[in-house]
Amino acid sequence: MSKTPRTTKRRGTVKAATAGGHPGAGIVAELRTAIARAERAGQSRYQTAKRAGIAPIVLARFADSERGLNLETAAKIAEAVDLRLTLLTKRLSSRVVR
Repeated sequence: MSKTPRTTKRRGTVKAATAGGHPGAGIVAELRTAIARAERAGQSRYQTAKRAGIAPIVLARFADSERGLNLETAAKIAEAVDLRLTLLTKRLSSRVVR
């Protein structure tokens, strides 16, 4: 049975990817890969979380695909695992979109 990651409706939330893919799926995959790489190099999840300044349970649940992250937390984790986080955004026209 596959667990469905919990996500929030707040703006700026990085969501976990599913079969169809979501915005931020590449960031999520890269962060999880970087966390696993840090673990193979000998850095525990606890050490990574403390280095990022977040609660270890937040990192563990994200790494185990149980939850998503907001962009601020994603940036902290990226820095802790020596990953540069780059976001690409679409440029919006000046007209009002309804």
